[in-house]
Amino acid sequence: MAVPKYNEFFPDFMEFLSDGNEHAVQEVRDYLAGIFNLSDEDMRAKTPSGENLFFNRVDWAKLYLKKAGLIANPELAVVVITPFGKKVLDDKTELTLDFVKDLMIKNGEYPTKSVTRFSQVKRMKTRT
Repeated sequence: MAVPKYNEFFPDFMEFLSDGNEHAVQEVRDYLAGIFNLSDEDMRAKTPSGENLFFNRVDWAKLYLKKAGLIANPELAVVVITPFGKKVLDDKTELTLDFVKDLMIKNGEYPTKSVTRFSQVKRMKTRT
């Protein structure tokens, strides 16, 4: 099996944290590698820039879930589900990429096209 896309980790990532306890990110990685039955070859795969592909995708999943307000980082390399994240799980909401992006937008944590265009114009003006 190939390493799943970062958004494919959302449901299982959240399910692992559903006990409400703080967990080391490495615990989450171990759990996800087991759930997705990743081979040694999958676990050694690299991104074009040379990073570990699995770690990279888990980190992106963590970032998106955090910016959506579903999880928190109480300290470095530790994650915990938020009360809002617990409610989303209890409501059995499907954790799709669109759902998570919508939450990020509501939290002001996802760049919309207009924000991106504005920041590009701002950068261009400062260069002249």
